[in-house]
Amino acid sequence: MDKKLYTEVNKLCKWINGNLNESQQTKHGGLKKRNKPGIYIVYDGKNPIYVGRTSRTGRIRLSEMVSDYRSHTLNRKLMKEKINNDLKLGIKSLKNDTKEELIQQGKISRSDFEAIQRDVNTKIKNMFKFLFIPCENELIRMEHWLIALLNPQYND
Repeated sequence: MDKKLYTEVNKLCKWINGNLNESQQTKHGGLKKRNKPGIYIVYDGKNPIYVGRTSRTGRIRLSEMVSDYRSHTLNRKLMKEKINNDLKLGIKSLKNDTKEELIQQGKISRSDFEAIQRDVNTKIKNMFKFLFIPCENELIRMEHWLIALLNPQYND
């Protein structure tokens, strides 16, 4: 193996081992203290289901996760899954204008859509755990490496 590659892999492995600590996982509300850029891993039980990054403060990005399906990828994927499971609509993707299209087509009422959004937000806040790893350098590389390593369900 190339010496530079070996050095980089070793560096990443040490970083991972030093930061993937289950005792540091928290519910969504515990993320309010995060005021640095970093990587976050979302867990459903012991299973990592999503890896993301933010170059803004973690607190801001992670609050978007529980606001609206248009604000965060995980929220959008959970919304699509819930709509398809509950209403058997078979939508392929949930885009910014999908809500209004579904309402106009009579496939879902506005109040039902909003109830599903509340359910998804509650699930994110109360059922999932989060691990936030402050990291100001190499955010994209660290995120991609963790996705390759952990293979979370909601990262494509």
